[in-house]
Amino acid sequence: NTLFGAGATDVGYSIELGAQFIDGIIGSPSWAIAEQVQLGGHFIGDRYLFYNETGARDLSEEEEEEGSACDRFRTAADAGSELASECLRRSAADNIVDPSVQELCNQINDNGEDFVPSDELDMNQEETMFRAADYKIDDEPSPAKAKACQVWHADFEYGISIKNTSAKSEGNAPIYEDFDKPEDYYEDFDDPKVYEPKDNYWVGDPRGFAWLPKTQASSFLKTSHKSDHHIIFDDERLQFLTKITYIIWDPTGQQQVQVRVCRTRAEQIERGLSTYPCLPGPEHHFYLTGNEFVSTFSNQVLKKSLLLEREGVSLHASHDLAPRFVPPLSSINGMAEALLPTELGIYTKLFFQFTEKFWPSVAGQEFFVSAASGGGYVGNFAPIWHDLEGQYPGSKMIMLYTVSERATALAKESDEEAMRQVLPVLSAMFREEIRDTFGVPALTRDHVSDFLMTRWTEDPLFYGAFEAPVFGVTPEKQEALSTRYG
Repeated sequence: NTLFGAGATDVGYSIELGAQFIDGIIGSPSWAIAEQVQLGGHFIGDRYLFYNETGARDLSEEEEEEGSACDRFRTAADAGSELASECLRRSAADNIVDPSVQELCNQINDNGEDFVPSDELDMNQEETMFRAADYKIDDEPSPAKAKACQVWHADFEYGISIKNTSAKSEGNAPIYEDFDKPEDYYEDFDDPKVYEPKDNYWVGDPRGFAWLPKTQASSFLKTSHKSDHHIIFDDERLQFLTKITYIIWDPTGQQQVQVRVCRTRAEQIERGLSTYPCLPGPEHHFYLTGNEFVSTFSNQVLKKSLLLEREGVSLHASHDLAPRFVPPLSSINGMAEALLPTELGIYTKLFFQFTEKFWPSVAGQEFFVSAASGGGYVGNFAPIWHDLEGQYPGSKMIMLYTVSERATALAKESDEEAMRQVLPVLSAMFREEIRDTFGVPALTRDHVSDFLMTRWTEDPLFYGAFEAPVFGVTPEKQEALSTRYG
């Protein structure tokens, strides 16, 4: 987390560059820790105000009335999910005996023959929605509105598009479990003034989301200071400002593992993105040895390592790009097949603080979903806006979530270019409010008092954000990433 904007004391507000939500409360280990340490934030619901492709308020979508664009998308998504659950997630040894299930599964085949379960067969969610409900976004009366509904209801969950989401693996993705919700779980769903959701918790705490793992780590790592608000680690096993450059390992397991490490320094590329290049000179490079090495690199970091190997990039030239392996990753059977199709879920978040607040704040409705489009994007250009006044009253702050390909493309832009692209979306959504507040028809850079954009896809330590059920990466292929070697 970091401080952003100017508050009443000019210190600013705590915002999360990475993980933002505790997604699921009842039965969640993370929530149990959050309650224990009294992590600041608030419960957040999924009500929203919808704006169409021209930026105008679209009342028909907000409650998702029957026949609306979002209702049609959800109906098709539910049908596709049933198809995946009943058919694609069956093992090859699981015969179908129910005639109604066989009829359902036969929608997968184009040849008119009976569907036979397979361990390898997979489809993306987009395809299952077409097979089960004859649904295609491009065939909708307003593809932009349909795409915005898709982002809100599907892509926002995993940070990847439904065309890249595995229908086979999606249902097995361990997001959270809620057990035995009480009857009063929602105070009054029909009354937004009373409605008090308890599914998700939006973290807004000066200690940051990272306070959860820090408190747990402090139970087994030595500290020089430990209080309810600050922890300073002082343990020789924990080496800050270092990173791994390559790993020498023995496939037979007879030799110790050698891990090449360099000392680093932080370099801010853009606000919201810092890199950690190796310090020059042999005195800043050293080896660690051990009997075991446990890799916690993201799959995209490993993928980058594999690509550097294929491109013939030397170990030395890879130091600030990705860790390398000797013998290489390609020497491991099935590793390339597991890594190359993968991607990580990603949010690129854009935080704005304006000189004056101009958007409406509605109790129980902190989100705005916009189908307003630009360039080659239709409905996913700047889709999900979040009114941060719910957490920080008077802050004049609003943030944008983008996901999947749009998030990756936006993260490559400069701050100024990113603002140039998305400010017109806000101007279209709140045209009258902007005119009343500023006396002008559209927002400009001068109305923005502070701005920050995250760039996780550009960060060599991550190249993405979080694991997602990617189409083409079956559970069988993923075994290569969880197998012990050597």
